[in-house]
Amino acid sequence: MNTDKEYADMQAYVTGQLPPRRRRGFEERMNSDPTFRKKVEEHQELIDGLRQLGSEYQIRKRMDEVMAEQEKGVSADQTDEQPRAEPPIKVIPLGSPGRWQWAMAASVAAIFFIGGYYFLNRSHFENQSVYGDWYRSEMPVKAATPTDCPANLDAITQLYYRKQYRETLSALQNADSSAPCVQYYEGITYLALDESNTAIPLLQKATRSPDDLLRARAEWYLALTYLRADWRSDAQALLTTIAGKPDHPFQDQSRQVLNRLR
Repeated sequence: MNTDKEYADMQAYVTGQLPPRRRRGFEERMNSDPTFRKKVEEHQELIDGLRQLGSEYQIRKRMDEVMAEQEKGVSADQTDEQPRAEPPIKVIPLGSPGRWQWAMAASVAAIFFIGGYYFLNRSHFENQSVYGDWYRSEMPVKAATPTDCPANLDAITQLYYRKQYRETLSALQNADSSAPCVQYYEGITYLALDESNTAIPLLQKATRSPDDLLRARAEWYLALTYLRADWRSDAQALLTTIAGKPDHPFQDQSRQVLNRLR
């Protein structure tokens, strides 16, 4: 699905504005696509959080601040200028007392709401766009197998390459969970399942592997996992480290991703 259309549909869905026929198709996709469902849930959480900014408490608080500033301004004007006689002014009632104050406060709250929504939404979708452009499940690597890998690693990786991710995790259950090699394959498998919060600590441990190539691969996938989880500053820090290593196999990719995030 086109990214702009997908975003528009998600926005319409979480705000209850998606037409019934399109809503049914949207919900069918959610039920059949766990990754898409997670995106919608994350978007709903974002909207709920931003709505809180426009709560009655926030409006009242801002209204008090606006009124206090206005009273200061009136006091200052009265101090600087001598009172003078003014012709009678016909007062035109504006409705119930305080109506204009509430309108002003509501406008201020709307500005905060829209600004906050734009900032958070832009960062989130930029992170996900970069992640989507650069993430690829691992391909077979022609290199010596690290000594801490399980004896049946070939059988396990074949499951992974066939995208049988749950079966991959099951096959890793009997392996030494403290081995960086095992942690690495568990981490990239959880990432493939879009469970980034589970993948992060596993890949963090895998980056301490004594095997240079495995460590480098773990660092690259950890940086991508940070992006998927919206840990942007962590991703940038790790990518900067990788980009500064001339012998790192993912140096060029890291530089390109950093350019996208700046």
